[in-house]
Amino acid sequence: MSAGQYTVTIEQGATFSRACVYKDSGGTPIDITGCTLRMDIREYAQDPTALIQLTIGNSRITITDAVNGAFSLDILAVDTATLVFENGVYDLEMEFPSGEVRRLIEGPVQMSYGVTL
Repeated sequence: MSAGQYTVTIEQGATFSRACVYKDSGGTPIDITGCTLRMDIREYAQDPTALIQLTIGNSRITITDAVNGAFSLDILAVDTATLVFENGVYDLEMEFPSGEVRRLIEGPVQMSYGVTL
């Protein structure tokens, strides 16, 4: 299955949070027990430095209901406040206990700059 395409907008200085459910093509949730997830945001795909990384280890990705494929992506407001870019790209990968890696979603990232400090 190819990665889904989704545009992400991050509002500078605001909490970014997205609830996600990994489903098969028929809409049935996929059990993600034992899986790890990782997401990088970069200015361009081959940029050697990520603007920010989301992983289970840094608490920016949380598996909320593994049996039903549910997880959340979260970036604290204090972290979005430090991001300085206009446009970027991201992808979200899941690694299964078997070692299989799937790219779930990918696409452009846009920054919406804050006015209120």
